[in-house]
Amino acid sequence: MNIKQENMTRISRKQSPRKVSALGVLGIIFLVFCGIGLISAMIASGINKSDSSPQAAAPSALGTSVGDEGFNFVVNSFKCGEKEISTGDVVVSRATAQGQFCRLNITVTNSGDTTNRIRAYDQYLFNAKEQRFEYDAHATSVAAGNYIGAEINDDINPGNSVTADIVFDIPLSDAPSLAELHGSNESQGVQVNLQ
Repeated sequence: MNIKQENMTRISRKQSPRKVSALGVLGIIFLVFCGIGLISAMIASGINKSDSSPQAAAPSALGTSVGDEGFNFVVNSFKCGEKEISTGDVVVSRATAQGQFCRLNITVTNSGDTTNRIRAYDQYLFNAKEQRFEYDAHATSVAAGNYIGAEINDDINPGNSVTADIVFDIPLSDAPSLAELHGSNESQGVQVNLQ
């Protein structure tokens, strides 16, 4: 092999890695663009899905029937201001508020096809600052006449209704503006304007 052929062989060997690395760079650039396109498509798909999701319904008014998870709810009345609740003329049991008691009187109708149970602890009140208040178990029990199985925690057969007070202990300076009622602890719930 002469010098010219040897130099050509060296040059071709040196150029081969450059060709591979140039192809490698082009491949990486291609993969980056594919990745950007894929991410853009996923983001656009997520935006479209969130745009098409149903908006939360506007709160219903007092006295209006609203449904959730096989139950229809009607908020009959709502009042605050009690400092103490007792079982009646002969005080068997008494509940004293840390702030004030608010009574949410509701009628719940089983609109499903099977017996179902409504729970007081799945019902909430909210104030204007969107703070959530849970029911007071003892005060609710006392308001129900101190029965262990207060109406609101009983099984309800299809088509039947129960009416009961759910009692909440709210700060004196607060005024709940919204009730959120749930047919189950995992449901989205429905809202009722209390003002």
